[in-house]
Amino acid sequence: MSSTQFTVFSDQNASVSNASVSFDGLTSTFYSSPNTQCWIGLDAGVGLAASISRISFFPNLGWTNVASKILYSTFQGSNDQNTWKNLAIIDQTVHTGWNVFASSDTTPYRYIRFVHNSTSKCNLAEIQLYGIVYSTIAVNLTSQPADVIYNDGLNTKTFANAIVYQQANTPVVTSVSPRYGDVFGNYTLTLSGTNLDVGTPVILIDGVSCAVTTTSATSIACTVGARATTPSTVNNFTVNIGPNVAILQDTFLYVLKWSNAKTWGVDSFPIDNDLVYVPVGLTLLVDQNTPVLNGIAV
Repeated sequence: MSSTQFTVFSDQNASVSNASVSFDGLTSTFYSSPNTQCWIGLDAGVGLAASISRISFFPNLGWTNVASKILYSTFQGSNDQNTWKNLAIIDQTVHTGWNVFASSDTTPYRYIRFVHNSTSKCNLAEIQLYGIVYSTIAVNLTSQPADVIYNDGLNTKTFANAIVYQQANTPVVTSVSPRYGDVFGNYTLTLSGTNLDVGTPVILIDGVSCAVTTTSATSIACTVGARATTPSTVNNFTVNIGPNVAILQDTFLYVLKWSNAKTWGVDSFPIDNDLVYVPVGLTLLVDQNTPVLNGIAV
């Protein structure tokens, strides 16, 4: 989601604000506010709301200690710009360069913003939001007929109302618990939502089957399988209920915990001056204090 799709807003008057630079793809430019409290964000617009699953941001590259500038700042969501809900609170893991935080609230909001104070002046060079954009316009979703148009390059034939989209046949996964787990599997994953009984569920995590144990209209439980190899592409989580692809408002992610000896295989835990390499498709969860490393290559 970017400023090309949504409207940028900030604590400053639009005529003097440089808010758009935080969405221009350049890490060398950043938003800056002179106000005691500052914010910068995106407005999805009338009739739209965004359910945010992940937030990425790049702080002012000139900061030598990023935590001292924006520790405990927040990303928030709102539908009226009066009541704001926290999506993510910036903790001690914040650092120079790209930071990625999971959203703790996947409720769709029209307005998404970063908010802080004069300590940071909201000096964020880039903000990237990941999630699903929904229409909030009230419509009758009981059923919606659609035409099928056949074109063989020479002739065109329209079959009126040949397909009917129905709300009752639209599975929606609203939450997943837990939201992440180790790659060794053999634990229960619970999916909650609506219309989850319109067919036989098939749940895949990075291509690995999660064996379904119980299912109902509002809940599915499955046993997470072990992922033997690291995928060569980004991680993915898919849920099919019979022939229908479920709408996902939450997701699950395989992780390797720093504190787990299995993460490091036959090697010992990293020590001072080591260089840790995190390949594509592997998510390393840093769940304890680390040695003083030479670096982490992602």
